[in-house]
Formats: sequence, structure tokens, C-alpha cells
Amino acid sequence: VDTIRFHKQFATLYLQVLNPSSVDYPYELTVTGSVCGLDLSTLRPIDGDFSFTPVLNDEFLGTCRLPRQKDNSLTIEMTKTEDGSHVDTILLGELIAATGFDWKAADLNDIVIKIDFAKADISVTVNEWHSDYTYEIEI
Repeated sequence: VDTIRFHKQFATLYLQVLNPSSVDYPYELTVTGSVCGLDLSTLRPIDGDFSFTPVLNDEFLGTCRLPRQKDNSLTIEMTKTEDGSHVDTILLGELIAATGFDWKAADLNDIVIKIDFAKADISVTVNEWHSDYTYEIEI
């Protein structure tokens, strides 16, 4: 019997806005970076533009899958929904690095970012990833 181990090659980013000023949140948050994917033969990050704008639900929570990174270049670009004008840049990669997050780990953990505009505060939490999946294939 052979065993195959699957490893989680991405981090799920949970992005939540706390205390938005109104139900009609006037901003769009776009996650950007310089790694666009993963080489399946080497499992190394591939250079390229990465950009994703999560859709925030009724609780102002959105998710995004982040490919394995090789530096701290991830950002969150904040723009006005109305006209697309730039409001601010959040250095997401630096915030994640400050937690000790390991992009070289066999299985990447998940990341929770909470942005509280009322307090002018951003919190970053890293949650371990657990898999309850077992696959058995007989040949």
C-alpha cells in the first residue's frame, strides 16, 4: 500500500471590514501581489501580477485564495466604488510577515484580516489548517 499526501498550496484569506460607516459601503478592497500561481512540477511560486477583489457579504466578509508567496509584496488597494479613485494602500504582506507566517510550510495556514475603520486598526490572525479528508485508492 502506497500513501499519497496532499498538501495545501494556498492560504485562504478572510477579509472582514468591521464597523463600516454605512450599509452601502463606499469602498472596494483589492488584494494584489507579484505571485500569480504555482509551478505544479516544482511547487515554486510563479512571478506574475495577482489581483482579486473579494465580494463582501452582508457581514462585510469576503474570501480570497492566496497562492504560495516568495516575498512580502501583497497589498490591499482601497478605492472608492463610485469612481475607482485610490484611497489607501495596506501593506498586507508586511502585516502577514509580522505574525511569523511561513509561506514555505508544507501546508499553508489560513489568514484572517479584520479592518476596523472606526478604530483605525487592522488585526491579523493566522489559523491552522486542518483536513479531515482521507483518500484511499486501491490499484
